[in-house]
Amino acid sequence: MNTEDLANRIVSLTEEKEPIPTSQHALIPNAKRIKAVMLDVYGTLLITGTEPGLASDSGTEHRALQDALNALGYDVSKTDIPAAIEQLHERIQHSHKEQREKGIDYPEVDILAIWRALPALTEVSDDDIPTLITEFVSRVEKPWLMPGLAEMMDVLNSNGIAVGIISNAQFYTPITLEALTGQSLHEIGFDPELCFFSYACNIAKPSTKFYQLAADKLARRGIAPSQVLYIGNDMLKDVYPSMQIGFNSALFAGDQRSLRLREDDDRCKNLHPDAVFTHLSQVVHCLGIL
Repeated sequence: MNTEDLANRIVSLTEEKEPIPTSQHALIPNAKRIKAVMLDVYGTLLITGTEPGLASDSGTEHRALQDALNALGYDVSKTDIPAAIEQLHERIQHSHKEQREKGIDYPEVDILAIWRALPALTEVSDDDIPTLITEFVSRVEKPWLMPGLAEMMDVLNSNGIAVGIISNAQFYTPITLEALTGQSLHEIGFDPELCFFSYACNIAKPSTKFYQLAADKLARRGIAPSQVLYIGNDMLKDVYPSMQIGFNSALFAGDQRSLRLREDDDRCKNLHPDAVFTHLSQVVHCLGIL
């Protein structure tokens, strides 16, 4: 897998955009000493409309796959595009079902294995699958950096606060962050040992077991859950499980595209985050460092 090539493709396929304001009001609590900040990616660090790779608009997906195949030099006339998209979603659902039957409450898929096994894509070589997926997802999502990311990271890092990630993700997620910032995760300011991606952990949000992995690693550094702030845009996948673990939890309500309040879910009806941020620049004001 040529990550440099994938990064270049991501940059060429996306475009600068601004978040769409929400109706939420910022809630910035009194400062308390926080030793670690953990962040979601999609909808928090990146502007994106849906969960990665799973857009609801089938027409968009069809066009994206067709264009991705063209970009790799494949004869699109040899591929049943609608069948490939249908097979993709069916196999993801089947993989989830199989893993739940094995006792995994919120499983993650091996997206490379799923794409390589799609009957409609037999013309595509295994070596080209990572590039095809990256082309497809980038065309569907067109991710862009959330405003204030660099400034937030500078303040957190300069004040000795550990910064990590807990995110539903696939192999292209860290590559996307690095491509759009032009820096490695470490150079951006993330501690590589505190970056938890669902594809690497074989478990996904909103499983509390996923968050517990991070809590255990932080505990080995002497950082208690009460000293951790977790920030994400989804009340069910981010706020609910992080609060179950004992983290301070903030809802990121900075973009209408990705804000998920989940008001029809019983777990979220009476759930109140510790903080609400409408811009990443607000994060540093409740950490006891300014």
